[in-house]
Amino acid sequence: MRSLEDYAKICPLMIKEMDLTRGRWFSLLKEVLTEAGFSVVNAELNNDIDIGISEEIIPKFYHFKYISGHMVEASLIGWQIAVGMQFVGQENYVSHDKVQDFSDEMVKVSGKDERWVAGIASFLTTEDFTNPDKIIRVADDIAEAIAYFVMGGRTNVGKLSAVVSKIKTGFPLLAELTQLGVATAFGDAKTAGEIMRRMRER
Repeated sequence: MRSLEDYAKICPLMIKEMDLTRGRWFSLLKEVLTEAGFSVVNAELNNDIDIGISEEIIPKFYHFKYISGHMVEASLIGWQIAVGMQFVGQENYVSHDKVQDFSDEMVKVSGKDERWVAGIASFLTTEDFTNPDKIIRVADDIAEAIAYFVMGGRTNVGKLSAVVSKIKTGFPLLAELTQLGVATAFGDAKTAGEIMRRMRER
């Protein structure tokens, strides 16, 4: 049985792994969009400049009032946390009665990183993330927000739809990379190896 001291060691590793996998995923996404002939205007997430999408058309489950690199990344972090916590339960890494302790430690460890503070807030305060069936719906809306961001704002409906479709197809990979990162953080080499093997076989 893991202790609070164990969580204090695991949570920073889990955050680091999620940051690495998210970065790799976004880089790959940009390559896919470019190869498909789409112009990537905003290629980096490290800015907090509002790209000017009105709040009325911002996707419902994106959860933030404006679209910027930081907010897009925070929405991805919230989604990764949802996927990661499902995986933690699935693999019995944390017992049910210790989930709150583990979550509290995640909040404590990430407290100085604004991206993670916003991402955790979106995860903890949004009921959609507590329902596994709704995680896909949330991903769809995040994909639309990413599309607006990478294209630099509003565009014609046809182009937006095509870009969103491309981005959606990448979320299963982000989920697997996130699960791989969680397994690695918990020192579960066997499960991490199985995930890597499945990914290679595709």
